[in-house]
Amino acid sequence: MSELSPASAYGGDPRPQLVKGAQEVLFATNRRVVTGKPFGLDAITSERAMTLTLGRALVSIPNVHKLGSVERPKLDLLRLRRERERVDQHFTIRKLSKLSEEEFRSALTSNSSSVLVFVHGYNVSLLMRSLDRLRSL
Repeated sequence: MSELSPASAYGGDPRPQLVKGAQEVLFATNRRVVTGKPFGLDAITSERAMTLTLGRALVSIPNVHKLGSVERPKLDLLRLRRERERVDQHFTIRKLSKLSEEEFRSALTSNSSSVLVFVHGYNVSLLMRSLDRLRSL
């Protein structure tokens, strides 16, 4: 896992006033992935699969981030909807890609002197919690 510059969170578009930086996160999940649609968050279901899906995410960290907190959109109970995700206010997944076992191993062993392994339970956002743990170390 490597930390990237704020511009990396925007595919090279520099907006350092909005984000502290971007963090690459490698993940393995046993959640079922819907086939026939592009790989992304909406393709990863809450159902269990018999195999692991390996991948990489690029997560941006908002400038307003406080240690011990994972800034995510809140639920507006009056309107019964979730507020819109904003890169300047929330952790956001900027890019999500699927990796082969070989690509995953290579990414895991390259350019890194440490690895954080976080095993999450039900109803915990894997990427966001892992990233906050990493930033708190």
